[in-house]
Amino acid sequence: SLTGQDGDSYCRLGIGVDALEDCTSVLARDPRVTQVHGTVVRLDRSDPAPWEACVRNRYGEEKKLQADRVLLVTGAEPRKCTPHDQDAGRTHQLPESVTVVPLADALSRPRLLGLLRERKLRRWMVVGASHSGMLAVMNLVDMLGMDPNLGPDLVLNLFQQPLRYAHPHPQLGFTKHDGVGLKGPVAAWSEKNFGAGSDVTSTEINSVKVLRMQGEVEAAVEAHVVDAVVFATGFDPTPSLPAVRFNGEAYDVIGAYRRNVAMGKTDCAASLLAPGLRGVGIGFPERWRDPEGDVEPRVGFGQNFSEYLGRMMESDWS
Repeated sequence: SLTGQDGDSYCRLGIGVDALEDCTSVLARDPRVTQVHGTVVRLDRSDPAPWEACVRNRYGEEKKLQADRVLLVTGAEPRKCTPHDQDAGRTHQLPESVTVVPLADALSRPRLLGLLRERKLRRWMVVGASHSGMLAVMNLVDMLGMDPNLGPDLVLNLFQQPLRYAHPHPQLGFTKHDGVGLKGPVAAWSEKNFGAGSDVTSTEINSVKVLRMQGEVEAAVEAHVVDAVVFATGFDPTPSLPAVRFNGEAYDVIGAYRRNVAMGKTDCAASLLAPGLRGVGIGFPERWRDPEGDVEPRVGFGQNFSEYLGRMMESDWS
């Protein structure tokens, strides 16, 4: 359980999921909580009325609820391109022979091993050097130790910036790069093999050639004859958001959040999408300014997230 873990270390996400399921079970038994099962398909508000949510159950039946405050905790999906290409409105044109492997498959060793056995993919490229990206690289390299006949011949890691590690600063009471930095076993493995990770590196780990480099996706695929690509370039809000209308007009909540970020808003100000409507979680991550003045997205459900929710509930929702 989560309570049995070292509070100064890290644990598998699965343990956290168990804790969240326990919390949900406790909340369901609280007499102050009313459970409504279904999918919110529409949100509508016209000032000064409250928000109206249309909830559809699995049988297609709809029910309307009203609330003064609505919190979107709708999750996110991995991007399938680099942030630079996304901003430019471009998509990657990869050869039909190249398999784009979902990030979730690259992060799960059993699923990755099954894919290697089924498809016989030998030359891999991981785009991105975040925690997820380096975990995918580590998993691919370690596959050779699990089955020498299936291990990849090449793992190419395409990156845009040096590796960032989470560094505790006890004297200031915070962890630098807590939201975006490498942590735990992934950090130890990456630092051992690549150090700061700011330079192009060609090395051999467990008899697998690992090349870290910068460049364009299509050019790297062609130059290194890559046959499998994993995009670990961040997350975007899930596209299955409810349709939102505000004062009679369609309202783009994702666009509202991105405008807040572009305007440099941080903390609770970035989460306010419309009066009485906020976004939170990995789809609308907290924009946190650390004591040294640097701003980064911060996600998760630990102490930082709990404190953020507390500040949010006490802030101005108008």
